[in-house]
Amino acid sequence: MTEAGVSATQPKKAGPMLAADGRPLKRSLARALRREKTRAFVLIAPLLLFVVLTFIIPILSMLFRSVENQIVSETLPGTVEALRDWDPATADLPPEPVFEHL
Repeated sequence: MTEAGVSATQPKKAGPMLAADGRPLKRSLARALRREKTRAFVLIAPLLLFVVLTFIIPILSMLFRSVENQIVSETLPGTVEALRDWDPATADLPPEPVFEHL
C-alpha cells in the first residue's frame, strides 16, 4: 500500500467532536448530565424533606431526651455530700439523709 492509500482511509484530526449546535461534545454532555442530576435532586427533595421531618428528627429528639437528665445533675451533689459520712466497709445501710437526697 502506498502512503496515499493509508492516509485516505484514516480520518484527519480536525479538533474535538462537535454537537449539533456547534459546541464541543464533551461540554454539551457535561451540561446535559448536570441538568439531569439537578432535575433528579429537585424531584427527590420533597421526599427527602418528608423523611427528615417525620423520621430523622423524632429519632434524634428521642436520643437526646434519653441522655439528657437534669434530675441527676440536681440531686447528685447533695447525695455525694450525704455519702461523705458513710463508711461502705461496714455492712450498715447509708444514713437516712442519703435516701432523702435520692
